Amino acid sequence: MVNVKGSNKLFKATIAATVAAGAFVTAAPVYTKAAPEITELTDLEKEQDYYEAVKILLERGAIKGFPDLTYRPYESVTRGQAAKILAHFLDLDLKNVENPRFVDVKETDEYYTAIAALVEKGIIKGYADHTFRQNEPLTRAQMAQMVVLGFELNVEQSEVIALPFIDVDESDAFAGYIQALANYDITKGVSENQFAPNAYVTRGQMASFITRGEAALAIPEVSGEIVEVEEDKVVLSTGTYYIPESLKGIFKPENTDALQGAYVDLKKDGKVIQSLTELILVGSTDSTKELKLDGGGTEVHGNLTILGDYHLVQNLKVAGDLTIYESSPNQTYANDLVVDGETHILSKIEAEEVKAANADLATEALPFSVSVTNANATVANEEGGGTVTFTSSSLNTITASQNGVTIEVKEDTTFKDLIVEENATLNADYGYLFPSVTLSKAVTELTANVEIENLITKGEEAVTIHGDGRVDLMKAYSTAPVFIDLPGSVNILEIHNPDAKISLGRKTLVGHLYLPLLTDVKKVIANYDDIARNIEMIDGEIHEP
Repeated sequence: MVNVKGSNKLFKATIAATVAAGAFVTAAPVYTKAAPEITELTDLEKEQDYYEAVKILLERGAIKGFPDLTYRPYESVTRGQAAKILAHFLDLDLKNVENPRFVDVKETDEYYTAIAALVEKGIIKGYADHTFRQNEPLTRAQMAQMVVLGFELNVEQSEVIALPFIDVDESDAFAGYIQALANYDITKGVSENQFAPNAYVTRGQMASFITRGEAALAIPEVSGEIVEVEEDKVVLSTGTYYIPESLKGIFKPENTDALQGAYVDLKKDGKVIQSLTELILVGSTDSTKELKLDGGGTEVHGNLTILGDYHLVQNLKVAGDLTIYESSPNQTYANDLVVDGETHILSKIEAEEVKAANADLATEALPFSVSVTNANATVANEEGGGTVTFTSSSLNTITASQNGVTIEVKEDTTFKDLIVEENATLNADYGYLFPSVTLSKAVTELTANVEIENLITKGEEAVTIHGDGRVDLMKAYSTAPVFIDLPGSVNILEIHNPDAKISLGRKTLVGHLYLPLLTDVKKVIANYDDIARNIEMIDGEIHEP
């Protein structure tokens, strides 16, 4: 893998390393402050493929050219020259080096310290007969090894990308290095399917190798719209990238319909996807066509957004946030979905804002009734209504800001707290216990057909709490009127504000009532005279009305 920590230094090093290797001339040092302008070099023209690459290297002072103001792009570079350039650009220690003891390299040789430093770093080894052959031309295969090892490029991609060159066998010693150059788009070969590993590296080629290497390493993230999903690669509007085994659960042909037109952010290593950091699914306007995305247990390392109708998302883990936009009476289901971040189920108005900001992703219809499994949720919709069902879910805090939303939990769902900011209905499987429900902001009605362990009122509006449920502990902090009309009991009712205004329904029983200090029960229980017999104990003592 690329060494990120030292990448900035290595980027610069790469560019100068390879190109400079070709640019280095014994009679004229490459490293000089007085590099000529590219227009001063008489054998370069703008139409040449490597023109811009040579220009970049000249501007950075990485190469100088020859004294006669030529660059000689078709001349080869020697192994010694390449070693010197690479060592300089990797900023290796050229003073404290250990003699590699090549029989043909003396300590007084011009390239000795560079060769010794590269050997010490494991970038070069020399030949089996203990020679380095510093004056021999550098082959393209040897160049591949030096560049890949020098800049710590990933050579372990053979399981993802097949070798693109017919003149390089997988068993060849340099095969992995050549494949890495192709993966990072540092080389495209001498033709569509040939690399020419034994050909010599020209100075023009070296310039292109380096600048392409820098460009590839400098852009580890890409974004685009999914155009096509194939067996081993995904085609984006911005390029084609290979799919590792860890992401084949998402990027597989069976998910093509759901992924068609989706927007993604990817982290990549060369042309191989490393992680999926953003996935935005766009919906279908065809109610007869369900868009199924089965992740097969794969993980989205960032956020998942569902922007549309008729989706079924399942068997997927989301390390970031899940956002579902809804507006029409259609459904989006998420089954066996694990979300580490928060889940937001938002309104049509908010969805339209997203659509306006992402015009290419806009669709006519957006989901309304949503069933989500294993998520943290924020539910919001100004139009009212809608149902959110959590099945076998693992949740943290659910914030429901959608007016009239029905929140339903099934099977072994767990969550930490439900914050209700607009009117809502709570449903659950028989025997399910809501651990905590907090009423805040503009709630005026809560229909609780469930058992609630802790119910807290902090709302700003008068609220009615009714339904078929019961409450173990209720804490009233609000000064706005609260009417509790539950046929089941409120085991403990704690009133924390002496200005509270609590009313009880005729069928609502309170086991233990706790009042603020020095507060008369009739002051806080508005209809005390009518329901006095419904209260069993007050402040720890048996209540005798």
